[in-house]
Amino acid sequence: MITVHKILGFERSKTRFNPVNTPSGNEHVEGIVQELTIAATPSQFSCKLRGDNKGLSFLTHLILMFCCFFSISLSSCAPSSDNASATDNPPATNNPPPRNYTSPVEPVHLSSTFNGTAVAITTEVTVSETSAVITIMGIENIEGTSADSGMLTIAATGYTVNKTTLTIPNPEGTNATNVVIGDIIITANDQAVTHRVTVNFLALSSVRVTLTDAKLEGSLMLSDTDRTSETGITIKQCEQFDLRSALNVTASGSPVSDDAITLDPETIPNIYYDRTVNSTNNTNDQRILVTVAGTSYEFMFPVIIQECTAAGLTQIEDSSLTPSAMAWNIDNDLRLNLIAELINVTGSEYADDNYMLTADIDLGNANAPWSETVSMMTGGKGFTPIGTTIEVTTTSFSDHTNRFKGNFNCNNKTIANLYINNTVVNETNNGFGEGLFGAVETSGVIKNCALIAVKISGNTHIGGLVGLLDNGTILHSYTSGSILRGNNAGGLVGIIQRGSIMSSYSSMSMTASTDVGGLVGQILTGSGSVTNSYATGTVTSPVILTSNGGLIGNLAFGTVTNSYSTGRVVGPGTDTGGFLGAFTPGTVVASYWDTSTSRRQLSRAGTGRTTAQMQVAAPVTTGLNEVYVGWESSVWKFADGKYPRLINVACANRQDNPDATECTSTLE
Repeated sequence: MITVHKILGFERSKTRFNPVNTPSGNEHVEGIVQELTIAATPSQFSCKLRGDNKGLSFLTHLILMFCCFFSISLSSCAPSSDNASATDNPPATNNPPPRNYTSPVEPVHLSSTFNGTAVAITTEVTVSETSAVITIMGIENIEGTSADSGMLTIAATGYTVNKTTLTIPNPEGTNATNVVIGDIIITANDQAVTHRVTVNFLALSSVRVTLTDAKLEGSLMLSDTDRTSETGITIKQCEQFDLRSALNVTASGSPVSDDAITLDPETIPNIYYDRTVNSTNNTNDQRILVTVAGTSYEFMFPVIIQECTAAGLTQIEDSSLTPSAMAWNIDNDLRLNLIAELINVTGSEYADDNYMLTADIDLGNANAPWSETVSMMTGGKGFTPIGTTIEVTTTSFSDHTNRFKGNFNCNNKTIANLYINNTVVNETNNGFGEGLFGAVETSGVIKNCALIAVKISGNTHIGGLVGLLDNGTILHSYTSGSILRGNNAGGLVGIIQRGSIMSSYSSMSMTASTDVGGLVGQILTGSGSVTNSYATGTVTSPVILTSNGGLIGNLAFGTVTNSYSTGRVVGPGTDTGGFLGAFTPGTVVASYWDTSTSRRQLSRAGTGRTTAQMQVAAPVTTGLNEVYVGWESSVWKFADGKYPRLINVACANRQDNPDATECTSTLE
């Protein structure tokens, strides 16, 4: 047996080998070449080099000769990384960055665990002429030592890496220290560049507060020795941020329980950017009080709100489109309002785009400028509909040219508390075309929408979902709530100039002046149609010279097929009917109203049936009780004691239980 020592403690810098820290238990390496000892056992081969750099080239070649002679990997003779053994996170072959190199590594690609838990880290990637360095920050140097206390994970995106994990040791003591944990080779665009990974350990603090979240611009770390921050945290554009969920508080490296943490205020006072404030950004002051072992620590910092602009939009694939296409992602009320602002501009480039909801949206959130609460306090008009021509001062629909023309997929998500109170028509408060959408045209498609707790007072062309539908389509959608004032008002759509409603319904309570319907206020032309749809809400008009009906107020030349209404119809006008109010020759096919619940025996069109006749287990195709003739079981679900329900409408379960908070396709 030949005794062999391993080469340790050298790193390559251009043409010189420089000594670095040597792991404990190994002989110290001097800076002067004195001897080379090479030996081997049957199971290992290692080398030891001592002395200065004279004759270094000869020694290097000699080492290579022996490595070849013993048929071993050259990596056995490679120097080890700082603060690690030769087998733990060995350094990669040095590949310096080329000129003008930009590392593809981003902070979001890196995550870590330490002391058995996930750790919120911050990352810095720096590139010089000779090296690329990844610096990890945010890990405290806790008590004790261990060669394997944590793990850094690299989730390569747009590049490859030779190692996806590196071990993070726990250094001695509790002071701040920097430790090289290894080298990795990042390859992108046919360029392989070595990145040295260093952990800058923080000194162990008594209390540390960290705020990290994907909705923030960067992160914030405070300690008991540095309890305030002038820069604080900045919420990304168009994001709603929950402070407590992003908060991590530790004491001596261990988590602090929530009941020992007081937020003042508990939630951010206002996440909505106030344009009336003469400031680039809005600021909220935040205080966090942490109590540990009877001692209180107070931390202070600002929370900065940015204006929601087009830069805050993101995209997502909508597979419901044919072919599948990208759509703007709408996941909160900030982005929904932003879409309205972007489209309500003359010649808007956003008017014919695709949009998809990816979360339920509450337009009644506290402090939201468009909520009923804030609007009542400020004199605001509530939500401005998507497709509104604010500057037009007439009620002629042809003058209102800012219209939605794209695809809007609510994706079976719920929009709650739409509030509009805009009963005049002028250049600043335009009450024409009120609803989630003001005006929709030219192949505009709205589908899979569930609107609840709608509350609208308008001037004319008012619907829970759409004010004016002019050559657009509504599919698989429903509305609930109330319309309190206006003309040409319907639970789903105010006026259909051209266009169609299919497999949709409304339970809206309607109170308006002229042309009022449970589903549609008025269909103006033969190009308008309603198919496989229904309405259940009360329809009321106090005006004598008006048209109001359980399903449609005024049907002029349009077509209604396989539809019904059950709501009470109230009004003194002669054109008041259980199903239709006024009826200019159009077409009504296999459509019905409940004479019992509507308290109306007459209608300009449609067939009246009692509640018992309408709540049947299947269509009755012959005899005096004939009902639902030609209706398809793939569209409707029939059950004894229930009105027919739509199978493919958004949140179908709410037809059985309107108060259900969950949204499913299950019918009783």
